[in-house]
Formats: sequence, C-alpha cells, structure tokens
Amino acid sequence: MGLPDPREMGSYNPGATNVVRLAGRAAGALTLIGDLIKGMLPVYLAQQLHESETVAALCGLFAFIGHCYPVYFDFKGGKGVATAFGVLAMLDWPSAFIVAALWFAIFGLTRTSSLASLISWTFAPFIIYFWAENYLNPMLILIVFLIYRHYPNLFLLAKGNENSFPEDTDSESSSGATPKTTPETIKEENA
Repeated sequence: MGLPDPREMGSYNPGATNVVRLAGRAAGALTLIGDLIKGMLPVYLAQQLHESETVAALCGLFAFIGHCYPVYFDFKGGKGVATAFGVLAMLDWPSAFIVAALWFAIFGLTRTSSLASLISWTFAPFIIYFWAENYLNPMLILIVFLIYRHYPNLFLLAKGNENSFPEDTDSESSSGATPKTTPETIKEENA
C-alpha cells in the first residue's frame, strides 16, 4: 500500500492500532483481519486433522508466539491481541465473544486500546475457566505473554502518556487520505 513500516513509526508496533493511526482505517482493518486469521488458521487446521483439544490450543499458542516474535523480522512483532482473539475464537467462540465485548466496552469508555487489552485479557482466564476449562492452561501461557508484551504500556498509562483515539475518528483515512494523526505527531506524543 506504499505506507511506512509501522515498526519504525508511531508506537513502533505493527499491530492494527498503530497502523490505523499511521495509515487509516483501511490499512488497519486489513492488518486486523490478517492478525485474526493468523491465530485462527493453525487452530482450525489442527481441528480439521482431528487433533486433540490440547494440540489445537498449542498450535494457537505457538502461532501467537510466532506473531509476537517473528523470525523473519528480527523477532520484532506485534503485541498479539488480535491473534489471541483469533486463537480463542477457534477454541471457544463464546469465551472469545465475551472477552471481545469486554474489550469494546472498555475501549468505548477510555478510547485507549492498550488499556482495553490489558483489562479484558486479565479477566479472560476467569471467562475461559467458566466456558472452556479444557483450554485454560495453554491460554494462561498466551495471556501471560500478551500482558508481558504490554508491559511498556503500563508505565505510559501510569504516567498518563498513553495514546488514545479521538472520539471522532478520521473518516477520510479509510479512503486513503492522510490521517489526522500523522507519524510526526505520534512520535512527538511518544517522546
């Protein structure tokens, strides 16, 4: 799409949140879909091969770890939120729906993606325990990694410096126009 490398601008994260800020909704939506599929596909394939629930969950866990630490990008990957949702959706869609609903509720109140991720995935083990106890252990490992990946955000949140989305998101960004929040302004915010 001729856009800047999100690992070199903004929050330096290749996830959908940073891509939306740098390049607009269309690029962010494609990133989100790709990251969801990255988590869903390995679990789906394991299920189609009639592997055990544990093997399917481990396939999802390793896809998540591969997303966070990709070999071909010097182990600099995303934070794994969308990929984790993809894994959980294939393992147990009611759990994924509840965690996603919690994420959207928190994001709607705070307009801060990292805070929504941290809170919703902190509650995820309890939700998974209730709805899909068979997947709890592999998902606990995934959740610990996910929260660890957000460790720098905890300091930004504590200092009140974490980036949030404006209430009125840029409708022009989805058509390829320059987003209201430019890479330069994001660098200034993160400085």
